[in-house]
Amino acid sequence: MLNYLIDCYLKKVKINMNIVSNERAINIAASIIFFGLIAFYSGIYLFPDVGDTARVFYVLIMLPMLYVMLSLNKDFLSNKYIWLLMLLPIYLTITHFWAKDENIIKSEFFHIKKVVYILFFIVAVFFIFTKKPKFLRLLLQFLFVAGAISAVISIACFLSTKCGITAGRLSAFSIQDINKAGAMYTLHMGLSAFFLFYGFSSSGKDKFWVKGFLIISFFVSGLAVYYAKTNATWLMLVIILFFTLAPKWSIKSVASLFFLSFLGVGLFIYFDGYAVLMQDSSFEVRSKLVQASIESAKNNKLFGLGITHKLPLLGQLHPHNIFADIYRFGGLVGLSIFIWTLLYLFLSGIQVSNSSILAKFCLAWFVGGIAIMTVYAQQPITRPGGYIWFFYWMPIVLLAAEISRVKSVDKEKC
Repeated sequence: MLNYLIDCYLKKVKINMNIVSNERAINIAASIIFFGLIAFYSGIYLFPDVGDTARVFYVLIMLPMLYVMLSLNKDFLSNKYIWLLMLLPIYLTITHFWAKDENIIKSEFFHIKKVVYILFFIVAVFFIFTKKPKFLRLLLQFLFVAGAISAVISIACFLSTKCGITAGRLSAFSIQDINKAGAMYTLHMGLSAFFLFYGFSSSGKDKFWVKGFLIISFFVSGLAVYYAKTNATWLMLVIILFFTLAPKWSIKSVASLFFLSFLGVGLFIYFDGYAVLMQDSSFEVRSKLVQASIESAKNNKLFGLGITHKLPLLGQLHPHNIFADIYRFGGLVGLSIFIWTLLYLFLSGIQVSNSSILAKFCLAWFVGGIAIMTVYAQQPITRPGGYIWFFYWMPIVLLAAEISRVKSVDKEKC
């Protein structure tokens, strides 16, 4: 009897030790993922080689997240927002199986692994939101600092005429493309304005020198955008500032927003704004690319051509429009999934932004990112890091995770 009790006691101690050891390992993994996500989000501002950003993802996010997923109860995977975000990549990857053989230059595994990367990224962000309550503010703070440093270096590089120049325009030291440079520094202008109005610290009471630094950073990034000479990014800035600084939303204000949007579209059509825009050669090229993209899928309107790796149009790698490219590869089904996801998260984000200041900027980043990707982007199933991730996956996952967090808190209060 005594031996039995001793055996039971030792087994219980061993189980408790294993639990403590596992929790400690998970906490260490969470800390690594926390640091990895900050470096991954900041990569577009700091890493000249996009491959460095991808390596950060593989080593500091995906590997520790694999351990977490194997160690934890899988209930956290039941979050509906995770699978809402996964609908589009899963569907687009499936379309690869009906793509024409002459268009296929990469194997099925090449496309499937990108979906796996996206899943790991989404789950990692949702996991860190539960483990590190202050993650979102810290992430935005680090992103602001990285963007400020990047803007200063890029301007110095451009003015020295030794680097960071493409066709006489600023292309940034970390990314050799004027459109991408203009967009990423426009976002930094929005982030600077956000912290200036709502506070860099959680208390909202910043010291004078902090506010001064925020103002200087806003104008430094503005100077970088000016030298990049990307006209579309100024409209993007207006959108980001609007959603960042907008007061609390209501059903009436949301309805007014949609009404004004439809009114704007109506006036654009009435005054033939398209003809005015066509006078801009860059817009003319983009318009032709979108038309060619739609035309290419005329015999596959419902399900699209099927996703492949690099299927050029009119000598360009992609149509410079995320909606057109998703339609090209995924047809009306893919486009419907995409639009449904955007609308659902947009309306949910507006609702949550009334009670979460940080959600307000995530919503602004999300809307501004979608706006700029209507003139310079492709379908979003790409390798980790880079422009597409920075303006689609990074903001949309942050917004979804914050929506999920706020709604969970509200549910607990009820």
